[in-house]
Amino acid sequence: NCYYGDPERGEKKAFAEFKEKVKNEAHFEPFLPISFGGTSFIYLKKALMGKEIL
Repeated sequence: NCYYGDPERGEKKAFAEFKEKVKNEAHFEPFLPISFGGTSFIYLKKALMGKEIL
């Protein structure tokens, strides 16, 4: 995290912009922290949320 967690810069800003762009079709659930500077997310397609997929 090069910008000390500033949501208006770097990866945080880019991810927020991406989430806004796909908000009608995707949900990102926080999953696990990555080392000292990141978080992994689970991508969930909204059309399939709450439905059996297998």
